[in-house]
Amino acid sequence: MDPGEIADRICAYIDAPVKAYGCGGKLERWWPFYVLQWRQSLGFEIEMTKRDGREGVWAQWGQEAWADHWRRHDSKLAEAVERMRAEGIDPNEVGPPRGFKGKWPKIEAMA
Repeated sequence: MDPGEIADRICAYIDAPVKAYGCGGKLERWWPFYVLQWRQSLGFEIEMTKRDGREGVWAQWGQEAWADHWRRHDSKLAEAVERMRAEGIDPNEVGPPRGFKGKWPKIEAMA
């Protein structure tokens, strides 16, 4: 692909409507993969627990496995926030994942 084709594809992506997974004519900040994973995982937790809390999520594996899954989930989220802070990324600038419905939490102020 030549540089002109690459530029055309980038411009088309920026100009494409958000509903078509474009940027709606606005540039968006690029986030490292671990930040996107953190955002998706936090969105999953909020969506899955909004009605019945954590009790119904992963409960089919029994209490011990349920506790282990939530422990690992919480640990990964905390590690990602710490890494963001170390790299100068404010978690509050990341925002919710595409299609998220609900109230996105405010992450405690950066240290």
